[in-house]
Amino acid sequence: MRHQQRFDQAIELSGRFPFEISATSSLGTLRVLVWLSLGLALVNHLLPPTPYAATQLLLNYDFGFVRRGLAGELLGYIWPDRVRIPHIYLTTFAVTLSGALAFCFGLYTRMQGGLTPSLLMLIGINSFAFGTFVGATGYLDAVLMVLVVAALASPPTAAWGLGVRLGALILGALLHEVMVPYFMMLIAFDIWLAEAGRRRWRALLPVGVGCTMVVLLFTIGEVRPEDGAAIMEGMRSRTGFVPHDVVMNTVTYTLADHSAYTEEYRSRDAYGAMLVCDGLPLGALVFWIWWLGARLLGERRTLSHFVFLLVLLAPLSLNVIAIDVARFFAISALAGFLALGLILVHVPGARQRLSESLSLGHALAVLVLSSNIFTYGFNASMAFTAQAPWVWLEHEAWFSFGAV
Repeated sequence: MRHQQRFDQAIELSGRFPFEISATSSLGTLRVLVWLSLGLALVNHLLPPTPYAATQLLLNYDFGFVRRGLAGELLGYIWPDRVRIPHIYLTTFAVTLSGALAFCFGLYTRMQGGLTPSLLMLIGINSFAFGTFVGATGYLDAVLMVLVVAALASPPTAAWGLGVRLGALILGALLHEVMVPYFMMLIAFDIWLAEAGRRRWRALLPVGVGCTMVVLLFTIGEVRPEDGAAIMEGMRSRTGFVPHDVVMNTVTYTLADHSAYTEEYRSRDAYGAMLVCDGLPLGALVFWIWWLGARLLGERRTLSHFVFLLVLLAPLSLNVIAIDVARFFAISALAGFLALGLILVHVPGARQRLSESLSLGHALAVLVLSSNIFTYGFNASMAFTAQAPWVWLEHEAWFSFGAV
């Protein structure tokens, strides 16, 4: 009987104090794993930039206002008169590193303080979407990430906070017009969740400002093909390497030109491979984020569910006029993770619903899948076929009996 009483007491204590100690210890371990995962993502994906990524940083306003020219104009105050490879490498490294840190900061400030939110943060940083984002070394997407995360750090209900958000949207669009489809709806979603009642109309302001910027950039910032040749010659005179001429296509093309080129490219086998090997896994991740966000918002369907869906769909709309499948799907997923953080902050009961929806087994399953899937990073060579789903293309060799 005495042994039975001691056993019962031990069981009662194990349901109290040891669990609390274990939870605290697990939370600390998860935080270490978050930053370890960030370091591994940088080591695995932050590789030297492609010629395209390097060249886009050379665009400036020497020949008048041009879309995507603000970054080069600002860098002109830092760079020497003749830009060489070390300057490009240092700049592109800093650009992508800052974007990666900004994304992690955006999650960390909204997903700390509990085991389940920390697990969700760990999933986001270990996702192949984040790997693809980091793998686009030197792309201005990273700077846009810094801008949106910095803007979301200001109070959404304050007038100056609204001004910061709109200012970030305008500045980002001047750097690269994809700022609008990338993060316009995320900014609107933040305002929508934070405001209540009649003041929710303010969520329409980013939409109005963003659409206006796109129209202005494709009218005032249009570059004629003959001017493009002069701009290319100017870039050649300032560099110690050969600029990538495709960069000029991206600024001389109209929206119709982009759409026509994309339509032609879709007939190639390479595009089909990108849709299957990049679009499907990243699309599945985006769908999972949508499912989880819908659960956090509550079972009853509201306009908040619709706005959250637009956060995910807006970056994907670029697939109509451009071919960077992995890039657009990855941004959709990262915007979705940031939106999940906003829901946890603004929606009452969201953290409790997260605990109910994301069990430990569920989270581990998503982490295992993420660790065994690789989607295209724009600075990678064909060596990226070493992991699923791209590696599946290599299995064709099993049927090429005479090739050995």
